[in-house]
Amino acid sequence: MMVIQDDLIRDDTSTAPDRDNILALTDDLIDTVNNTLRVVTYEQLKPALLAYLDASLEKSPRCQHHAREIRRLLYEIGDTSIHSERWTAHAGELRYAVREYFREEDLVEEASDEG
Repeated sequence: MMVIQDDLIRDDTSTAPDRDNILALTDDLIDTVNNTLRVVTYEQLKPALLAYLDASLEKSPRCQHHAREIRRLLYEIGDTSIHSERWTAHAGELRYAVREYFREEDLVEEASDEG
């Protein structure tokens, strides 16, 4: 029987009812699913966020510094290995930057409603 080696599966893939093997395979299953979902979500978020920034910056150029940070983080995430701890850190920074952008956008909108 030919054994297929997959880079995503880092442990013995035999079906032996060995506790260590079962735990390792469970970890691999979760890591694989999480990484796949992360990539899919990022690939959906990036174009949506870039299109939103392009459209909304025309209305509120005051938010440009946040937009630059968001773009930088999007590309940094894209250039970082999904297996790296930095990937998650960059995603957290992106979430914060997006929230700050929206907060600033709301402030600009409130100011224009008052004035």
